[in-house]
Amino acid sequence: MKNFLIFTFLVLLFAYSVFAQALSDSLYVEYRQETAGDKIDTIKLYKKGSMIKLYRSGKHGDFMTLINYSANEYCDFGIDNGVTGNRYGKINYDIICSMWKVIFNGMTPLIKQYVKLPDKQVILGKECEVYDSGKLSFMNSTMQYYFYGVLMMKMEKPGNVIEAIVYDENPVFSENEFGIPENVQWLYDYRKK
Repeated sequence: MKNFLIFTFLVLLFAYSVFAQALSDSLYVEYRQETAGDKIDTIKLYKKGSMIKLYRSGKHGDFMTLINYSANEYCDFGIDNGVTGNRYGKINYDIICSMWKVIFNGMTPLIKQYVKLPDKQVILGKECEVYDSGKLSFMNSTMQYYFYGVLMMKMEKPGNVIEAIVYDENPVFSENEFGIPENVQWLYDYRKK
């Protein structure tokens, strides 16, 4: 009986730790990206259920990615002088993360190779694990990622910092927040027919 209770406790503890690492069902995170000290972009992450929206506004225009995990597809949009878009039939998480520089559903294979540092850092009241590349760059520095569960809260590398400046687990979204924009000119449709 004692072994059964210990086993049950360990299973519940494991289940809780896995659950605690997942993103909230509804979430809004706003990041500030500063490149080379002068170019500043805003990156916004919206999540509701199985839908994720990433939106970037900056000097080079506005861009958006809509990800539907239930349908295993996503769309990219450029929003300047009209809306152009591409559709993809399978979610490629690594490509999306490399394009957006924001990691929102767990570490990519490259970051899994980084060294977890013993000290933690608090960002917006969230205690984050810090991972370091361990490799010196051309500027004699390393690259670091700060994770709260599966969500990147900060990334630092020479000449580029992306840091969460807003974290809201109770956002209110408009009815069509995750909808495809009207009047899209589709450039490519990579979904299998």
